[in-house]
Amino acid sequence: MSHLLSEIGEKSKIYNELVLLRDTIESIPKDAFPSNTAFKMCLTQFPKGCCGDTARLVALHLSLKFGADCTYIAARGLGDNREESHAWLQHNDHVIDLTADQFNSRGFSLDKVVYSKTSEFHSLFNTYKLSEIDVKSVASTPVGKAYNLVKIYLNNG
Repeated sequence: MSHLLSEIGEKSKIYNELVLLRDTIESIPKDAFPSNTAFKMCLTQFPKGCCGDTARLVALHLSLKFGADCTYIAARGLGDNREESHAWLQHNDHVIDLTADQFNSRGFSLDKVVYSKTSEFHSLFNTYKLSEIDVKSVASTPVGKAYNLVKIYLNNG
């Protein structure tokens, strides 16, 4: 029983951290983000167009905070729309997605933060490409610089 309680507690910690991370990203002024990131280019419409950079930023955060290794999933083909693409993470059989709600304007009803073992929405994509994230590489990219900015806002919040 204590293993189950430990697992539930860990899931709750990660979920709460993801909510805090999403709220923090949304609170940062667009102009504060580094160039060459989706956050700088799309923040007025966040989360639309920010799924890839957000997934990488979340992977970096979860790795540094919890030692979590995440898999990056790039998907294409949402239902009949073969060109529609999206990206999210997977960790310990959980879908992690802080940008799925961008599809709510298309008739979906998705939360701002998805952290679940199952997701009907994510299973609607036709093709998936999975890749491991090298967090050291991400840290040296514009997304890594965006993460440093997010950390400042997290620490001041």
